[in-house]
Amino acid sequence: MPMSNLPLLSILIWTPIFGGLVLLFIKEYEDDVIKYVSYLFTSITLIISLIVLANFDPRSHSLQLEEKVTWIANLNINYHLAIDGFSIVFILLTTITTSIINLYSFSESREQNNKYLSLFLILEGIILGVFCAFDSILFYIFFEAMLIPLFLIIGIWGGDKRVYATIKFFIYTLVGSVLMLISLIYLSMQTSSFFIYDFYGL
Repeated sequence: MPMSNLPLLSILIWTPIFGGLVLLFIKEYEDDVIKYVSYLFTSITLIISLIVLANFDPRSHSLQLEEKVTWIANLNINYHLAIDGFSIVFILLTTITTSIINLYSFSESREQNNKYLSLFLILEGIILGVFCAFDSILFYIFFEAMLIPLFLIIGIWGGDKRVYATIKFFIYTLVGSVLMLISLIYLSMQTSSFFIYDFYGL
């Protein structure tokens, strides 16, 4: 089965999220196991991103590796993933950076390390979802979901002013998110579509 026929983008997104969930079931005192399992999943995700790159044609201006499944039919909302020349750069940046962060965690010792690394893996998967989503509602859901692990990472493992930082972060992102949702709904009313490429036509 050719690689191009596989749902590579879904595999890319959901592999680190699955890895994050696996980490939650590893006992906290098994720190070495936690670190190695975490690095295994970030490495697998990095390899998948390189496979995505290998299947990407830089000469084409159209969307590539598209996956489209009807999600909410009456609203024309779809599980629509794809990549272009812009998103492929950020996908690679995300997987490389996360691998480096995970490698650095080998030298760190912290309480609830399984939960900490789990949140980082889940965050990686959601960020990849942001860069692959071409349905604006799917993009919005990934974008908002990204804030949950960030809130928890800042609120639990942040510095002395972590509670203050979390509240401030919440207020800023809430205002921006509401305005973005209004904008997406407005654009969809103008195009009768939630497909991001249709918005470009405006």
